[in-house]
Amino acid sequence: MYGTTDRFTFYLDAQDQWRWTRYAPGTTRIVGASTEGYHDRSNAEANARRLGWECAVHPCSATLDRWTFYRDRSSRWRWRRRARNGRIVGAAHRGFATAENAQDNARRHGWQHDHATPRRARGELWRPCVHG
Repeated sequence: MYGTTDRFTFYLDAQDQWRWTRYAPGTTRIVGASTEGYHDRSNAEANARRLGWECAVHPCSATLDRWTFYRDRSSRWRWRRRARNGRIVGAAHRGFATAENAQDNARRHGWQHDHATPRRARGELWRPCVHG
């Protein structure tokens, strides 16, 4: 899977909650970050695992997450990943100039889709998370 050699770091933030940051291989370039803090490190790890951390050891259990690509208020492309219960379990850590760049970042976090650029700014795209 794209992004499987990324490096994850876990840390306590100023509110004493666990978070993670994802870096491109061999660089200090941030390509992802947790969208919320967690009281337990194990919960932060579970969220990171859903987005590709240790995917070779722990296959993804999120088989029907919903991925949405949209433009933010600054007209930058972003993505959001929701679990079947509607809870947001992942989101772009920043806006991207093109839909293709947002899709590349989403692929790094487990999105797999055969289509090119979304046709609408608020198109919902579904695809199971498949590791193998």
